[in-house]
Amino acid sequence: MGKRWSQEEIKLVKENYSSLKKKELLRLFKQHAIERSWISIFKKANKLGLRKPNPKASVDKILKESYSRESESTILRKIRVYIPEANWESVKMRAQRLGLSRRDYASEQMCKKIKIPVPSENLAWFLGVVAGDGHVRSLSDRSKKYSVVLGSVSPEFESAFCRTGKNLFGIDGHRYKASRYKLKGKWRFQYFCEFISKNMVAFLGDWKETVWPTTLTDNFSWILQDKNYIANFIGGFFDAEGNARKQWTKSYRIYIAIKYPAVQNTIGKMLSQLGIRYSVYSNGVWINSRKECWKFANLVKSCIPHKELLLEEMRNAYNHAR
Repeated sequence: MGKRWSQEEIKLVKENYSSLKKKELLRLFKQHAIERSWISIFKKANKLGLRKPNPKASVDKILKESYSRESESTILRKIRVYIPEANWESVKMRAQRLGLSRRDYASEQMCKKIKIPVPSENLAWFLGVVAGDGHVRSLSDRSKKYSVVLGSVSPEFESAFCRTGKNLFGIDGHRYKASRYKLKGKWRFQYFCEFISKNMVAFLGDWKETVWPTTLTDNFSWILQDKNYIANFIGGFFDAEGNARKQWTKSYRIYIAIKYPAVQNTIGKMLSQLGIRYSVYSNGVWINSRKECWKFANLVKSCIPHKELLLEEMRNAYNHAR
C-alpha cells in the first residue's frame, strides 16, 4: 500500500494539476518537501476527476471561432498560448482538415476602403518597387485573391515597403517570413509584405514586367513630368532590382537588372531625364563612370543598408577627387 496522501498534497494537486506541466508540478512538490512520483500524482489526479487541458481541442475551438473572421497574427497569438511553436503553415493544414475556409475573411479584406493617394515622392518610390520586384495579383491572373506583394531578403526593404504602403493607402499589410534556401549552412529568410485589397489593385492596374511601362504612361504620367518623382521611382526600382559595386581598381559601377528591352528603354529614358549617362546590355542597365555614379548617388537613396553604404561612398569619393 502506498504512502497516504495528506490534505496539503491533495490541495496542491487540485490547484495546480490542470495548469502546470509535468516538470513544473514535480518541482512544486519538491519545494514543499514532498516526495511523490509522477505516476502517483497522475493516479491521484484521475481519482479526483482532474484532467489536463487538451491543446488540440483548444486549437480546434479557436480555429472554428476565428479562422474565417480574424487576421493571421491574431489567430497565431491565440494558438501559441497552447502550442508556442505553432506556425501559420501548420495552422492552415489543421484548418483544412476541419473543413474551414478563409474565403469570408479574404472577401472582407479585399473590399476594404482605401485612401486614394495623391502624386507624391513616396507614391513614386512605391510604384518603382512594384515595377521592379512587386506583384499585383488579381483573380484575372488566376490568383486566389486581390493583393499587392513584395518579397525580399532585406527586412529593412520589406519594412519600408509596408510602412509606405500603409501611409499611402491607409490599410495594414500582412507581414511574414519564410525560409527559402540554405547559404553556407544557414537558412536564408525572405521577408514578405502583402496588402490584400481589391480597391488597391484597381488603383494600381497591371504591373507585370512586360506591361508596366504602358501602365506608367497611361495612369501615372505625372511621374515622368517631374525630376524628383523620377528620382524616387528609380530609387524604388533600384532597391528592388539594382546593386552598386566597387571594382578592384577602386572605380564604381551601378547595375540594374532588366531583362526586357521595353523596360530597359523606359528606365534609360528616365536616367537621361536625370542627366545620367548609361549603357544597356542584354542583362540590364549599367552606369559605369565615377562621375555618372556620383550623379546617381546624389539623386537616389536606398533603404537597404549595404546599398546605401556604397552610394554614400560614391558621393564622398567623387567629392574628394574633384
